[in-house]
This record gives sequence, C-alpha cells and structure tokens, in this order.
Amino acid sequence: MPALSEFHKPTDLSAALALLRRKRPRTVPLAGGTWLNPRIGKEVPAEAVVDLSGLGLGQVERDGDTLRLGAMATLADVTEDETCRSLAGGILAQTARRDATVNVRNAATVGGTVVVAPVDSEFILALLALGAELSVQSAKTATWPLHRFLADPATALDDGLVTQVQIRLPARATEGLARVARTPADHSIVAAVAVVASNPDVVRVALGGVSPRPLLVEFDRPETAEQAVAQAIAAAEAYADFRGTADYRRAMGAVMARRALEVALQERNR
Repeated sequence: MPALSEFHKPTDLSAALALLRRKRPRTVPLAGGTWLNPRIGKEVPAEAVVDLSGLGLGQVERDGDTLRLGAMATLADVTEDETCRSLAGGILAQTARRDATVNVRNAATVGGTVVVAPVDSEFILALLALGAELSVQSAKTATWPLHRFLADPATALDDGLVTQVQIRLPARATEGLARVARTPADHSIVAAVAVVASNPDVVRVALGGVSPRPLLVEFDRPETAEQAVAQAIAAAEAYADFRGTADYRRAMGAVMARRALEVALQERNR
C-alpha cells in the first residue's frame, strides 16, 4: 500500500460515512483489502482510507426466515456457517469456497465482493439466484435487489456503504451449478447457478462471464427458461478476454444455464 496521508478506523457508522463524503483528501473504504490493496495509488487514486473492520458488520446469522450476511463477514465465515452450508444444497458455501484460496477467503468480505462484483465470481451468482437484497446506508437507508444494485453500483451507493446482504429463506430450494474453466480448480470462464424455490415459488438462473456484469433471469415456469435466457444473453453487453471470445461466452452461457437448471430440477424431483 502506498503512503497515505490519513488512516481511520471508526467504530461508528455515521463517523465512517462522514469521512467518506469528504471531497479532500480523497478517501476510500477498506474492507478486506484483497481487491483494494494492489490497486490503491494506481487504478484507485486515494490519499486516505477508512477501515471498516470496527463497525460491527461481521455477523452471519439466521433471523427467522431471513439469512443476514454482514458486509464485513468474510468468505471463510460463509463457508463455515450452518445455514450457508445447507441452504439450496449449500450453494453459498460451495461458491464462496470456489471464489478464492483459503488465505484470501479469510480476508475477502461479502460486502467487498458484492461491490467489486468480479466477472468470474460464482458467489455473486449464488446470491443472485437466491434473490439476495442489499442494505445500503448513505444519507438514508435503502434496500436494493442485488441485480438492480449491480446495474449501477455508484448510484445505488450514493457515497455510502453496503452494510448487509439479506436472503429470504424459502421453504425448500434446490440448486444447480454448471461451469466451464481451463481446469476444475481455475476460476470459471462462464458459469451459471440455478435455484428452484418453493414458498415463494420462483425459478432463477444467474449467469456469469457472458457480460461484464452478471445476468439474472427469473421466471415462473421452467419451460420458458430457454427463451428467457436467450433473450437476456442477446440483450446483454458483450464481454471477451484472452480466455474466451464474446461469441464463445454467449454460446456457453446458454449451455451452462440449461445444465444448471436441469440439475436443480432433478434435485427438486428427488
């Protein structure tokens, strides 16, 4: 990390927000640091940081029919939590484990992952498929469906902070994960997570690697899935890198979505 003019570790959320709203010095929030530390002073020009670890946002807890993930909970916390390991076949714990090595999981946070939204994050796909919502604290408190937040994070944040992720727990949910990668241990090139839930009844498929931002397709009947996914892929901004052309990623997106949904439906019918 380069030399900074200021380093703050507030224990009060309002104090943290006041520091982040300043025009000078340029101030950024620090969560786990796995994304920020290599970039600060380069891609992220900043003179001051606000360490969020003292704000008491590290909880992972079940509150009635809601799972609450504090923004400062780590991916390691998610992999170890009983509800995360059981909800929809343990898809949250499974994808959190896939997203990072053990050392990175011990530092990377839920809130940081949501805000950065890496294009190959399968944990983000699991949150989307489970219908996650975010609590954002700025001048006021707002709740954002995750897919709407990801469409325009800067507007949603409004110089504020993500404080919590909430997931309403369905009576029953089955999941499917399909991915293509260079090796089984690599981050995915294209991946899909499907969740078939009851009470409330909903089918969701989240796609990653097809567009710069993850895609969410939601429908009532599985028979409409193929057309809905095709329309979402066609409408999305193209994405390509050295691992796959835009055409390849679009084609694989449709295949991964179909496979993930097939697995989720098979699990439901068992």
